[in-house]
Amino acid sequence: MEALGMVETYGLIGGVEAADVMLKLAAIPLGKTEKVRGGLVNVSITGDIGAVKTAVEAGASTVKGLGDTYCYCSHVIPRPDNQVIPLYKEDEDIKQKGAKTTAELEEVVQECQPVFLETPVEIEPGEIHLTSNEYRKRLEKTEELVQGMVRRKMVAVLMEEFEKRGKN
Repeated sequence: MEALGMVETYGLIGGVEAADVMLKLAAIPLGKTEKVRGGLVNVSITGDIGAVKTAVEAGASTVKGLGDTYCYCSHVIPRPDNQVIPLYKEDEDIKQKGAKTTAELEEVVQECQPVFLETPVEIEPGEIHLTSNEYRKRLEKTEELVQGMVRRKMVAVLMEEFEKRGKN
């Protein structure tokens, strides 16, 4: 292995999209995919330095195309030290311990009846934390939408007045 490339996204959709683009672009193996806390998904690839760099740039660019907030970060480490390898390689023993047969999975499945609550449950929205740039972009989008609605309403009012005057 000559390079390690990683793309970290908000949400699974961005992670799957990044992995798809990276694997289609370069003949490189998919390393480890990991769901990190806070909705972050980390997708890593390994291979030739040039191929990994190109694939990571393309993957990150594609995820940014989904929306500015989907791509958290991306990075390429050329020739990582051997002590770093266990951090991103999946352990085969862990995979085997986690594997279950179909019979074991069928034992886990239980039939449950839905529970209906007598009192309605109210959920309060949580706080949204935005950077100043994200907030500015949202304000600009809102401003564009409002201006469009105002223009349409003004045109409708002016047309209505014009038609009234034409009938008189």
